[in-house]
Amino acid sequence: EKKHDSPEPPKLYVREVGRTAGPPYGVQPVQIPVPQDGANDFPVSLAIVEKDSLAYMMTRMGYVYVFDAMSAKTVFRNRVTQETVFLSVAQESTGAVFGITVRRGQVFRLQVNNQALIPYVLNTLNDEDLALKLAGRLNLPGAENLQARAFE
Repeated sequence: EKKHDSPEPPKLYVREVGRTAGPPYGVQPVQIPVPQDGANDFPVSLAIVEKDSLAYMMTRMGYVYVFDAMSAKTVFRNRVTQETVFLSVAQESTGAVFGITVRRGQVFRLQVNNQALIPYVLNTLNDEDLALKLAGRLNLPGAENLQARAFE
């Protein structure tokens, strides 16, 4: 959510929709870390890889944000194109997301490197909790020491 003319950074809301029994899943809204040159940027596309519980948000300025859908934490942010992304779609079988740009019709593919994800979250994001949860949920290597420490 980004309110017009608001100095507040945009927020990501994660809510489960369509559940008929029990309360729907949701987390508190989290601020999206917008780069300095992206103050006027806004989301244009969202693709969710259900098997990994990762959400890929594309923006008008060509940024991609990868969020952990279970915690709404930002896993990654980078500019992948100088053009606006017209469309994005997840390919569940591979966990990849494909996007198409507006002007040139450029097709690109984004996918998390499973071997590097946990070390990246630990060393770059400094988020042990997220690393442990992602490693456990996605059965990824890299958090063995954290898991052992959790049981000491």
